[in-house]
Amino acid sequence: MALKSTMSSKERVLRAIGHEEPDHVPLLIKWYGRSAGNLDTRGFMQDRHRMWRNQGERVEANLKLGLDSYVDLHGPQPSLAEGIRINWWLEENVPGELYPLVFKEWETSKGVLSQVIRRVRDWPYGNDIPLFSDWQLSRGVAKKRLWETAEDIEAFAHLFQGPGRREVEEFYERAEKARRHADEYQVVLMGNLHDGLSFDYALMGFAIERLVLLRMREPHVIRRLLDILQGHMMRALDWMLHEGVDFVFVPGWYCNAQFWPPKAFKEFLAPLIHEQVLATHHKGAKYNLVMSADAMPLLPVLEQIGVDMLFGPDPVQGRWDLKKVKEDYGDKITLWGGTNGPVTLGFGPRERIQQETRDAIRTLGPGGGFILAPMDQVFDHTPWENIQTMIETWRTAANYPIAA
Repeated sequence: MALKSTMSSKERVLRAIGHEEPDHVPLLIKWYGRSAGNLDTRGFMQDRHRMWRNQGERVEANLKLGLDSYVDLHGPQPSLAEGIRINWWLEENVPGELYPLVFKEWETSKGVLSQVIRRVRDWPYGNDIPLFSDWQLSRGVAKKRLWETAEDIEAFAHLFQGPGRREVEEFYERAEKARRHADEYQVVLMGNLHDGLSFDYALMGFAIERLVLLRMREPHVIRRLLDILQGHMMRALDWMLHEGVDFVFVPGWYCNAQFWPPKAFKEFLAPLIHEQVLATHHKGAKYNLVMSADAMPLLPVLEQIGVDMLFGPDPVQGRWDLKKVKEDYGDKITLWGGTNGPVTLGFGPRERIQQETRDAIRTLGPGGGFILAPMDQVFDHTPWENIQTMIETWRTAANYPIAA
């Protein structure tokens, strides 16, 4: 059956977000490209030697295949406060260590923040340490975390200042270009908080055991940290909402029930996310939270605080029950996902990709409120023929009304 296409990509995606059935199920892949500064993700469609140089090329490549697309808008980033001194050094042949140690310090007006990492063979940052990265989650890499005490949190509170004049001017230039591209291609405009400070950093800066203990024994320390992060996030939201984005894309990979069980999530994170949701709705936009694993126990709270969309349903690695989530929340929360990227698209076989794609469409598609995508990304090494199999299967099954 030919894919029925009577709407623009923007109309289709917004119709799905509004829990209405568009012409067909949108297929909106969140490509994470090297051009965005990521080291291990994909910024091309088929030929790795033809990387997308800008958003326009990415949008055009997706629309040419009949897929849906989006234009990203990133807010102006905070800059280091005046007077911050940064020191870093390398120590090799440290007794008891298999790898060289990289040290880094940030001297603030309220104390010194420091990290120490083991420069393992695949450490991607050379002799440097970013303030936050997924790599710091590993015990085998992180020897000393950024935060250990309440004093560290206060030092962190004085690490940043608001964006400078140049950053603001550059943001307005990006925003004007983003709006123009979104209008030209008739795709959604997405306010992306991925590159800014977020609640995910609570887990990157603390050892997980330390985070859990502080939640129980010194909850005021965790609240202080989250309030600092919330301040940065609310400012970033305000910048992007002022530019008329259709929805905001808010990181929450490490805010799931594995690290924040329902009681802790409801006590610490839910009130802050609710504040973000209210600000987003006040500007007429939708709030999309990223949570690709262990989100099921948190769905009652997420519904209660008004989260509009979840980027995350993954039936393979994320432990999502697609049937149950559709039955219980499909008319309240838009589900963006449904299939798996690293395992299913990464390794196949073809029959599994086809079945998983059809199952996602048939289970989550009826009634709208569903956007198909592999969770949570497509990697450099994902075989193109596997991506193509997913696209071909989607084309045969995505028309509304959804066939049983």
